[in-house]
Amino acid sequence: MDDPFYNPEDFRSPAEAVKILGVSPKTVQLWVENGTLRAWKTPGGHRRITVESIMEVVRQREQSKRPALVIPESQPKLPLILIVDDELNHRRLYELGIAAWKRPVKVETAKDGFEGLIKMGHYRPQVLITDLHMPGMDGFQMIRRLQGIPELSGTLLIVVTAMNHAEIEARGGLPANLLVFSKPVPFDQLKENIAGHLGWSA
Repeated sequence: MDDPFYNPEDFRSPAEAVKILGVSPKTVQLWVENGTLRAWKTPGGHRRITVESIMEVVRQREQSKRPALVIPESQPKLPLILIVDDELNHRRLYELGIAAWKRPVKVETAKDGFEGLIKMGHYRPQVLITDLHMPGMDGFQMIRRLQGIPELSGTLLIVVTAMNHAEIEARGGLPANLLVFSKPVPFDQLKENIAGHLGWSA
């Protein structure tokens, strides 16, 4: 593509769209042709589909499923914490650390910023904990996209990173409404801030 504003992270291949949306290649092709999915072609003739249009289809499909389940008042929906980190061991560490709090909360994980965006739209978690340095769509890109989604304005955004302040600023910085902690994962501080956000008693 000759467009100087083209950013590869804003696009996914048809095969990736098939995997994300859980439909057949033919369905993705039809959605591209009828404009449901917006796509471009690279100079080599390869089709690339915009992340925004994929996410919009995900949101529309989720909305069409609601209410999929009516939860009785005796079984209140648990608050959800979404962990976004490319390291499997780190994701497991979060799951074990949060389970040790013995609080009524669910944990969902994502391996990069793009999967994190999809799951943010799907689950609308009360808390997001993310790394910054990840392959593909990193934490910076994911956070910037989340800033424009009013439905997620009530989500507590937490960054846990090995990057220092100067490195973060060199990448354009982070919004002021985020909590930023340094690795190793400070579980006591996370618990304190999440407890305040979710209204847990001492």
